[in-house]
Amino acid sequence: MKIECFNNNPMGTNTYVISSDNKNAAIIDPVGNIDNIIRYFDEKNLNLKHIILTHGHADHIGLVTKIKEITEALVYIHKDDEKMLNDKKLNLSTLFNDPMEFSGDIQLTDSQEIMVGDMILEIIHTPGHTPGSICIKVDQNLFTGDTVFKGSIGRTDFPGGDYSNIVESISKISKLNPNLIVFPGHGESSTLQDEIISNPYFN
Repeated sequence: MKIECFNNNPMGTNTYVISSDNKNAAIIDPVGNIDNIIRYFDEKNLNLKHIILTHGHADHIGLVTKIKEITEALVYIHKDDEKMLNDKKLNLSTLFNDPMEFSGDIQLTDSQEIMVGDMILEIIHTPGHTPGSICIKVDQNLFTGDTVFKGSIGRTDFPGGDYSNIVESISKISKLNPNLIVFPGHGESSTLQDEIISNPYFN
């Protein structure tokens, strides 16, 4: 498995491409420069069939429609955030002066698994930042969206945010394998063990 991170965008969002040895791939939270991302897929000869969204905010969904048009990949989002995609106010795209509304294809639930080539992606529902925020566990890697950052957690003051829910989600995450590598939606990667030890929201 290979993980490639793209973060050349004004919002500082991390877009991740994960690919299997047999060239099947998924993209997590696509935003930023479409040309760079498509060039990467072409150069690596990757077969993209899955667009997976950790939540429905504009800074994590900006390239969905463009990538879907080019690749015909399916859009996955947790069922509790599906309505955000269709509402430019809920997905906050009006704040970025780039209003967007579209529909997802597959609504995710907790513990659901997605097969991408020989990789198994496990969906972990972690509400708080949004009602349908998710983390995605792939082997020893955990993609946390805006739920967990290095040394911090996601804000809960946007519509649908709930601090008590994110506290419960952090408790849920803390019970996972501490050796997991954490790939957040913004900022540097970490390990779950480091977050359990040094992130004040885990204590």
